[in-house]
Amino acid sequence: MLKYKCSRSGRVVTTSIETDTVTLLEMRNMKLSVWCPHCWTSHQIKASDAFLEPMAQAAE
Repeated sequence: MLKYKCSRSGRVVTTSIETDTVTLLEMRNMKLSVWCPHCWTSHQIKASDAFLEPMAQAAE
């Protein structure tokens, strides 16, 4: 899931956008409109300001 930092609250927001590192790098110049549950407004963020959290490894 794509994440970004809210510019008002400074808190990390997890979006419902699923992507991978390669796709995120390809869309780095795009602007995304995303909703923030912390300040109850939408933000325009650059894809280059978003990030992915590493997936946890499955327990063996």
